[in-house]
Amino acid sequence: MTINLQTNAKQQVFESSVKEAINNYFIDQGNVLTNTQFDTSEENQVVRAIVRGETLPSSYDVRQIETFITNDMAENFPEYLPIKLQLRYLPVQVIESNPTTQDKLDETDAAILTN
Repeated sequence: MTINLQTNAKQQVFESSVKEAINNYFIDQGNVLTNTQFDTSEENQVVRAIVRGETLPSSYDVRQIETFITNDMAENFPEYLPIKLQLRYLPVQVIESNPTTQDKLDETDAAILTN
């Protein structure tokens, strides 16, 4: 029972670390992480992430995040399988009846999107 508890706790720390890495990567791009799902395949830890915002991510962004997480895993989770990130992007557009400015995603929007 103790081993199972330790395994679950370590998995939760891993998942929190991955979520934080994704959020930190996109923080300056006007995107927010809204949902994640973690699965294990034969070869990888698969992370499916949904990002909403105003900047379309690229395959370069996915590689950068995977590299960062892989480096963190080598130090903190060496027994885990390599990570494979599958990113889903949902664009967000602010629509007003009488738009006066081109709004950027602000803290209020980010709070709404993450709930």
